[in-house]
Amino acid sequence: MRTHPLPSLPSLPSLSFTRIVATPLTIARPTMRLELLGGARYLGPAGPVDALEKKTAGVLAYLALEGPTSRSRLAGLLWPESRELTARNNLSQTLRRLRNITQETLVVGEDTLSLLPTIVVDACTLEDAYAGDAPSPGRRFAQTLLERYDYDACVDFEAWLGSRREHLARTVRRMGEREADRAESEGRLGDAIAWAEHVVAFDRLSEVAHRRLMRLFLVRGDGGAAISAYERCCKLLARDLGIRPHFETVALAEEIRARAQGAQSKTLERMSALQSATFSSSSSTGISRT
Repeated sequence: MRTHPLPSLPSLPSLSFTRIVATPLTIARPTMRLELLGGARYLGPAGPVDALEKKTAGVLAYLALEGPTSRSRLAGLLWPESRELTARNNLSQTLRRLRNITQETLVVGEDTLSLLPTIVVDACTLEDAYAGDAPSPGRRFAQTLLERYDYDACVDFEAWLGSRREHLARTVRRMGEREADRAESEGRLGDAIAWAEHVVAFDRLSEVAHRRLMRLFLVRGDGGAAISAYERCCKLLARDLGIRPHFETVALAEEIRARAQGAQSKTLERMSALQSATFSSSSSTGISRT
């Protein structure tokens, strides 16, 4: 049999292969925010949930501010009138309802519960709220923790909430005073007054805050506003506490009035001197002023 040699194939160039490594696609998780100052509100990917139920708000606030907590502890705080088994069952039902309305798992853990760490909580980020510009009339920085809720039937939880409210109030005052001092030292009297007004609005019975505001108005040369601030202080103290202002507050008000009267007297003296000078000048030139 006659054979035919196979045709020679052209030599192929050597191929080098580059390994392609896939870069993981990072997808930003939608912001999850829990607002506890004022009422209790959750804002998540599925939309806002306003006016959370009282016990739900209590659970979330405690976990946000105290960190991981046992189920028994939370159940005892918020269902003190129930036996432990019943209280724990109530807690479980509360968490189940929370998942249903938010379509998210906000609380994780078994025997020890924790708030999901990716949730931003306004009561825990007050420092961030105070970064930047002075407050404007439409910008309210802070309110009372769980302000719209009453926990009279939960004595231990109510005591905890009271101490936390006081701590947050001190924090707000301290930061507002710090920002007012900074603005004043930089010569930004308008911003300093705005911060002082903010502190007064948040702690309206603090005479120290009222005196700061009065003094800043005086520095700006607005004696009328300073006296108005004093009168507002007097009304608040009389209405809420049934007392008169401290002698330091009264002394500052008297100083403001004295300066205002002094300035008015000097103005009248200058006007009188100007009129006299004008009259003398007119008389010497034979101009009649009748």
